[in-house]
Amino acid sequence: MSAQWPKPAGIEPSLQADGAAEERGEPVSPLERIGETVRNLGEEEAQVLELLYGFGGRPSSIPEEVSRVLGCPLEAVPEMETAAIRKLRHPRTLKSIVQALDASVDAIWRALAGSDQLLFKSELQASIEERLPGELRVAIQVRHGNIQPWLGEHTCDTSKAWYRGDYSCEEILNAIARVEGIHHEISLPAPLQFVSRFLEMDLPLLILAVKLADFSSIYKGYLSKSSLGIRFARVIDIHRLFASHYREDFATLGQVIEDYRLFCPQDRLDPESAETALSIKPHLFISLGDMGWSAVGPPTEDLSYLNCGAPPTPPESDGRILRHLKPPDSESPPPDPLDLIRQILAGGPCHVSEISRSFAEKASDAYAIKTLHDFLYASWDFVRIAPEIYALREHLNDPAILGNAVPLLFTIHQCRVYTVSRHAGEPLETYPLWSLVTEERLCGWIEGQKARKLFASLLSIAEPQSWDAPQATRDLWTFKRQCLGQHYRLALEPSKKAWQQRPRLQELFAAAVCARRLRYINWLRINHIVRPQLYEQLYDQDAAPILALLAGMKVVEPADHWQKAHAYRPDAEPLLEMLSQELQKTGSLRWEDEIGGELMERIEGNCQEANLGWVHREQVMKLLKK
Repeated sequence: MSAQWPKPAGIEPSLQADGAAEERGEPVSPLERIGETVRNLGEEEAQVLELLYGFGGRPSSIPEEVSRVLGCPLEAVPEMETAAIRKLRHPRTLKSIVQALDASVDAIWRALAGSDQLLFKSELQASIEERLPGELRVAIQVRHGNIQPWLGEHTCDTSKAWYRGDYSCEEILNAIARVEGIHHEISLPAPLQFVSRFLEMDLPLLILAVKLADFSSIYKGYLSKSSLGIRFARVIDIHRLFASHYREDFATLGQVIEDYRLFCPQDRLDPESAETALSIKPHLFISLGDMGWSAVGPPTEDLSYLNCGAPPTPPESDGRILRHLKPPDSESPPPDPLDLIRQILAGGPCHVSEISRSFAEKASDAYAIKTLHDFLYASWDFVRIAPEIYALREHLNDPAILGNAVPLLFTIHQCRVYTVSRHAGEPLETYPLWSLVTEERLCGWIEGQKARKLFASLLSIAEPQSWDAPQATRDLWTFKRQCLGQHYRLALEPSKKAWQQRPRLQELFAAAVCARRLRYINWLRINHIVRPQLYEQLYDQDAAPILALLAGMKVVEPADHWQKAHAYRPDAEPLLEMLSQELQKTGSLRWEDEIGGELMERIEGNCQEANLGWVHREQVMKLLKK
């Protein structure tokens, strides 16, 4: 420079210029080394860099401010900056700059990156560089020209961001590729823990890969596609509800709705939306018929705090018409079906036939009667207090109301349902209306009917000595039991028709899930799973082949008769876990798939070596070949 400008008043050097610390043998920080090298350029050029870049922790200044402070023309400021940078690139000074820069790699990265060790390219470069001390910004300018070459040299460069951390660049890029291809390998959304196990990838690495991959996001600890809609977000929330409230238990639709409104109070879940959420993602939920729903693979750890990617976006419309609604003939909306049922049950417990008749009268043509079953299970307010008999939940707290409902059981059909259910291992607490008092009154009623086989069978499963009755009454009925109730006379053998078709593998899994929860399974429970309906369909023998295959799979212990309870085998847990993971992965279980073939081989081997009780090996082998 031909001209010399006076040193401005008030400007103090930010760092020691005489190298006294280094001469005394004290450690010199990289910032001090860079500052000292800059000051060796000359006073004016050093001051230009210190002001423009902000040395010593002071804010950087714009050229106009530098011009005013130094008392020089504005156009001279960039000229002095360029000259100073050029001098610093001279080999005599560059070595010191490079050494300081190399010693500051970790410090630079800490200043640039977030807590996840990522620096996204969507951030403006200017804002990136302003995170660094002025000394380091000058050093990067001298060595690289700008921050990007430095990032390319010291980080893993991906399409979305730069990464520097515990994982190698190869590990990061491979993880991104796996996450981007996961949509074609498993059903989504899926809990991160399941995805981590499936990919055999550490959870922190998986989260990093999702952040860097295309078309992926994390919502409340679940991996999903980036275009997660509000309906699928609700599916995730319901799956989380099962994980926190039910685990391996099952819940009715009404119970899910009731608990969900407390779990996610901002979302007023209605029955139609709840049923949709439970049914559209079969890899997360499995239907157990009348007994409700069970979650597939609920997470064992709450990762709901993990979110990345776009938040759920509501669709333009639900895209689904209420299937039970008929086209309205007028603009007036149809009556609320749940309110109609509440009105019917307000007077006390009712049989489904009475509910159906009154519902048809009140609803007119707005709803199909065949959907009454769905409505009865869609509200927490409705309780099945006995097969085919319903009450309001508030009635459970009134012994008088329950006592007055016992005569509803005084029919041949209801007595038969009670008898075969108890013979099949169903406990008294299965329904609120079933009790020892009910059993005593039912025995007294059936004795006067012309149904000797039913009377004898009821006596065979009755427990007179446990009744809350005078000892003389208990002794009398014990004597009757010894005389007439020695044998259960309603036993049937499975017909040939029952073995003509192999059950679906998904039905077997549902029955196995129920057996694990109850620690037993019987033909009545299976009927409730396979064909839920309003009325009990006794002696439907489609459950026989399911029980036989469950015994062949060693999920249950075979009983001596197919109409008795089959105890769950605790050593079946690995098999159920394998089936659960397959369902969670693909959303379906089929005999035609690889896992179905493995299961057939297992059953065939077990049939050769195990005692299957009532199950005939030949019948099982025929089922496997169908």
